[in-house]
Amino acid sequence: MKTLFFKPSIPVEMHEIKELLEKEFPEYEYSLFGVVGKGLKVKKSTFKGVRIIKGVGRIFVKKTPPTLLGAIVDQFLFGMIGDIMNAKMASQIVTLLRDRYC
Repeated sequence: MKTLFFKPSIPVEMHEIKELLEKEFPEYEYSLFGVVGKGLKVKKSTFKGVRIIKGVGRIFVKKTPPTLLGAIVDQFLFGMIGDIMNAKMASQIVTLLRDRYC
């Protein structure tokens, strides 16, 4: 499984999530993407990172390499990099966000 999700009990904006994660995990790089900042890339290295996407009533955390090179190599390895290298990072982020927003 490459995508985790949760349903926040209060309305939350992506910039709020970015600020919270920057405080809790200062070693990662963060950048908003998508239409009106509906997504957030969290990057630790070329292959280690997640994407957080705001959907209708849900927040999705995708275990996927944050760079184009990482994504291409991940495709050749049938998604194994995303699952193996990013599982712990995605789990930590989802746990933090669930504790805060659910």
